[in-house]
Amino acid sequence: MVSHTDIAKALRLRIANGTLPVGSRIPTERSLAEEFGASRNTVRKAIKSLQHDSLIAMRANSRPVVSRPNKLRREATPSPIGSINNDGSELTDMHTGDAYISASSPLEVLEARLVIEPEAVALAALRARNDNIDEIQNALAESIAATNLEDFEYWDGQLHQAIFYATRNTALIGYYHTINKIRSQVSWIELKKQSLTPERRRLYDRQHTAIVDTIVNRHSEKARSSMRAHLESVRKAMMP
Repeated sequence: MVSHTDIAKALRLRIANGTLPVGSRIPTERSLAEEFGASRNTVRKAIKSLQHDSLIAMRANSRPVVSRPNKLRREATPSPIGSINNDGSELTDMHTGDAYISASSPLEVLEARLVIEPEAVALAALRARNDNIDEIQNALAESIAATNLEDFEYWDGQLHQAIFYATRNTALIGYYHTINKIRSQVSWIELKKQSLTPERRRLYDRQHTAIVDTIVNRHSEKARSSMRAHLESVRKAMMP
């Protein structure tokens, strides 16, 4: 279950990196509750935490406004191991990939995937070895055979992972392992539950099959366009 500290951390990072600039209103309690899969009371506690640190200003009959990111930017720089916050907790290095991913919304993750994964699958189509293709085809078969959301989500992830391994590019493989952690977050799972209708599931199976066929047949350009079409479908379903 997502806690108010998790939500506060995510909002702090968005303020620090400029996603929520000074003067902007933070999202509504309702939208934050839906995004993080938390109660509105939990969201309210997170907002109070930001208010306590003077990072947002409360206004009557209006949503809170971002007021001061400077302190947060200093906190977001790397800190010596063992450094301690004012509340006695250990400081977190917010420059790690995991920290940014944990603070990302599902929409941001889908945008990142649209930028990177079409190029990754195009590279996989050129570099995949026979063992890579075997892993890809096995993951595809298991995802198609999955009878529930949990199994489908797992094998969907394994399919995309196998494609990244087929690129034989360490940096791209590292990217996948970092961004794939979003699948375990409550906000992602809830959106997937809401969007994965039987009709969409059949569409994803067809799209996955088309992607795998392009890799097997070494069609790099078709692989790129097929992956882009698939991710556009996912984004449209999850973020209508």
